[in-house]
Amino acid sequence: MDTSTLVAGQAKGKTISNYNGYFRDQRWLTAHNAWNMHPFPNPNQCMTIKELLDYGVRGFALDIYGDDENSLHLQHGHGSPYQVKWEDVRDVLKTWLKDNPREIVILFFESYLKGPTYDGQPCALAGLDASLQKISCYKSGANMQLNAMKNITLLDLTTDNTPDDDNDPTQRLFAFIEHRPDEGKQNLFPEMTDVFSENLYGDGSLDIDTWNNLRQDSTYTGILTFMNHFGDNPTGSEWNRNDPDLIRKHAWDFMFNYQGRYPNFISLDYINWNNDNNGPITAFETLKKETDTVVSGFKWADRNDFDDVDIDMGNAEITSLSVETAKGEGITKINPGRATGVAGVTAIQVVNNPGYGIVNLRYKNGNGDWGAWQTSFEKDSDVSNDNVAIYEVPAGKAFIGCCSRVQNNRGVTDFSIALR
Repeated sequence: MDTSTLVAGQAKGKTISNYNGYFRDQRWLTAHNAWNMHPFPNPNQCMTIKELLDYGVRGFALDIYGDDENSLHLQHGHGSPYQVKWEDVRDVLKTWLKDNPREIVILFFESYLKGPTYDGQPCALAGLDASLQKISCYKSGANMQLNAMKNITLLDLTTDNTPDDDNDPTQRLFAFIEHRPDEGKQNLFPEMTDVFSENLYGDGSLDIDTWNNLRQDSTYTGILTFMNHFGDNPTGSEWNRNDPDLIRKHAWDFMFNYQGRYPNFISLDYINWNNDNNGPITAFETLKKETDTVVSGFKWADRNDFDDVDIDMGNAEITSLSVETAKGEGITKINPGRATGVAGVTAIQVVNNPGYGIVNLRYKNGNGDWGAWQTSFEKDSDVSNDNVAIYEVPAGKAFIGCCSRVQNNRGVTDFSIALR
């Protein structure tokens, strides 16, 4: 089915869904602690839920409290004076999903509720599930949701062959809880710690040298990927933190660290836009077109420090490499070249000088021999074997991107390649 025919059923904002793909193929903008019914009462966000939905936000990270279905409410922090009734938020979601029948919304609950049962009585977690079931496109059960995310395309999830029927057969609202409740195993919601590879949140997610570090209890093997990109405290503006170029850079670096997988969800504070600045959604115009890759991994991650990354990603095959150097720093920049009608790079060899970083590089094209070393510094014969690395491009793969870790006054200190 030509997805261009879906425009009439999409939101006013820019959708980021690949309807022919699965959840793992998506790049979704997520709002951290976004539950405003009116502008500005919550320091984490300045726009209302409906405004964020219309803008293109499809994920909502929410802290939920309460003892039963009737007392469910959202707030950030145990003592926060800002609270919103969950029922009011749910009703906004219900109306918006009905008005936008080709869209999917995903909720991530940091739950301060009891488990599935408590003293034999229906409890708040079960109450949350019951409340969600009042939205017809929500299908209850952890296994029901996981099966849909893994095995059903978004096109099938959002197709309603009986649009005039009140019984909505689509599955367009999903809900996770952050981790297993203290009371034990539950089967109402998928648990993020079981499903996601997720980086740190808070200030660590904005510092380049730590922004891809695993969050506690997370692993690199999750079904989906979740990238936090917000500080401990919102600045009240976030234009710099939410700069689209910085988000893209983080997402590309995330991919190089998470086994070639781009983040499915990117969570931000204080999502904002105006007539002069389209805001963070523009990052997704690039990212939604990206597909997962194969990456080589970094060779000296535990031996050479870095304070920035230099990333070059493209769809065309890389056919050459050149370097820039500086005295006392070795290689300061690696520049990929792409030319039509030229064989792609099939192997790269780099030499590391511990404490200084990468000092030399050469490469092969096609089935040819190694080209010349790019610098006059140490060669493979001048250092120990563990300071030499060779990156091979397997048959059937194309070398399409690279990531250099760099350090001030030390140049390139580590290197990884991406293949497709």
